[in-house]
Amino acid sequence: MFLGHHIMNTTFHAVASLVLASLATSASAAMFTFEGSVNDGGPLAGQTISGNFAYDDLSAEFGDTIALSDFTLNFLGQTYTLASPNAAGFAWLSDGAFDGISYVVSDGLAVPEFSIDLVSGFPGEALQGQFGYLSNTVDTTVFGMFTITPSAVPEPHILGLLLAGGVAAACVARPRRQV
Repeated sequence: MFLGHHIMNTTFHAVASLVLASLATSASAAMFTFEGSVNDGGPLAGQTISGNFAYDDLSAEFGDTIALSDFTLNFLGQTYTLASPNAAGFAWLSDGAFDGISYVVSDGLAVPEFSIDLVSGFPGEALQGQFGYLSNTVDTTVFGMFTITPSAVPEPHILGLLLAGGVAAACVARPRRQV
């Protein structure tokens, strides 16, 4: 009986240690969402954009340009990503803090031809941006504004502490068998 209990405890502690170690060493990404609309009164007035983006290098210094690790833009029933033809996206940081984003996608061979350009990071307005859309189906370039919202993601050490507390509570609450 004692040996079985000892093996079960040892296995439990080993699994708990691995889970906590993986949580502590997992990389955090800076994640954001954005939304906005065409506001120039043109033929697409009121059309909305939305999406999200992320970057992984959280140690960047002043003026560093960081490649985006994820990007999705939804506009006019289409979804654009980093994998879209002729697409490029990056964020820039100042002293490790988000300072702006740029995403450009352009395809002159598509039907219809189009170009989309999003940019934020004007002085003091890292979370506010502008975008432009040009297509051969629209006679002029249309413009809009968007707002960026940082996503709330718990730090890995917080998740580890929560898990450890739950495991400890489960161990204490577990009924003991009487011999």
